[in-house]
Amino acid sequence: MNILPYKLKTTKEQLTSGAGLVIVAQIMKQLELSKSIDCHFPPKKSNQGIAASSYLETLILMQHEVT
Repeated sequence: MNILPYKLKTTKEQLTSGAGLVIVAQIMKQLELSKSIDCHFPPKKSNQGIAASSYLETLILMQHEVT
């Protein structure tokens, strides 16, 4: 089973603090977190609103970047 759709390589270059966020984002995608969030929250009331899943996934990624 191939979990990540890309290959990771070693490098001597400096990595940014957000380098590990791709793993967290991929886990959220594999767990279909956005579907689960949107199922439990009310739908947006206008076409200009933001979906609950987009908002919460952004907060989750921001929390992982800070630590």
